[in-house]
Amino acid sequence: IAIKIKHVSPNDIVIDWKNPTPGTYTHAVEWGTKPDDEFVPLDFFPPSVSSYKHPDLMWSTPCFYRIRALYGPVSNEVEVKLS
Repeated sequence: IAIKIKHVSPNDIVIDWKNPTPGTYTHAVEWGTKPDDEFVPLDFFPPSVSSYKHPDLMWSTPCFYRIRALYGPVSNEVEVKLS
């Protein structure tokens, strides 16, 4: 997946991506502060969407992004009750 990032204001960026792989069910946009640490999912998009605006970034925080292509339909919800 090819990713392009651009500033659209001093604190906002837009991420655009292209996925040449057919059969993608959804894309996960993920963010982290270190490239080799855990990433946080920001949102999930259908294949027809290829752009995400990440607003209100802090100046001194490094930001790393990745887009993951996910395949197959989503499972049904499962309720969990802790006792």
